Amino acid sequence: MKKLKNTHLSTRKKNVILVIISLLCIVFITLLTWFIIKPMFELASTPTAFRKYIYKQGPIGTILFIIVLILQVIAAIIPGGPFEIAAGYTYGPLKGALICNIGMTIGSIISFCAVKRFGKKIIHLFFSSEKIDKLNNYMEKHKEQITKIFFTIFLIPGSPKDLLSYCAGSTNITLIKWSVLCFICRTPAILLSTFSGSSLYKKNYEQFILLIIIMALLSIIGSSLFKKITKH
Repeated sequence: MKKLKNTHLSTRKKNVILVIISLLCIVFITLLTWFIIKPMFELASTPTAFRKYIYKQGPIGTILFIIVLILQVIAAIIPGGPFEIAAGYTYGPLKGALICNIGMTIGSIISFCAVKRFGKKIIHLFFSSEKIDKLNNYMEKHKEQITKIFFTIFLIPGSPKDLLSYCAGSTNITLIKWSVLCFICRTPAILLSTFSGSSLYKKNYEQFILLIIIMALLSIIGSSLFKKITKH
């Protein structure tokens, strides 16, 4: 009886700690979004101003940008597209893509590790139960091919990569596999964005518009495909 009581108290204690951690995470991410990510997002929406700001900061500017990219993935609120276009405008297509990929992959790794450490409940801080359940059900049905599934879905433009990063932490995929997968699968979409940003900087407006149209179409098709896949 005493042992049962101690187990009950231990469970209650764990739940209280989890609630406190969850509340602290919400406050922390809200503050980060409002004071750091949102202003940087607004700046990235005007690539000329973003470029001036980054170069004005010197080497610290790139480090700051990588930190913002990491936080953008963790917070899972603000889209990464404008950051990628601004990176292409500022650094050029290849260097810009590398910087974006480094920041976003680190963010995905942190999300992955957070779920490994604190459990699935942390995912509900950022995403609706409907989205989580759909993806979890699909992963459960195909758990024997989980690496292949993540590789395929991550390559699809318009798929919720931030959600995938959190959900991956609840599977048996290893951290090394996940890190490599994130870096490789993000590359094509990021390159499209950074090349469009570079085209804008070079005032090659025809190429810029063409790339934006391609990205928009791929995103619409990819989003529809992702919804169709996770229905089954």
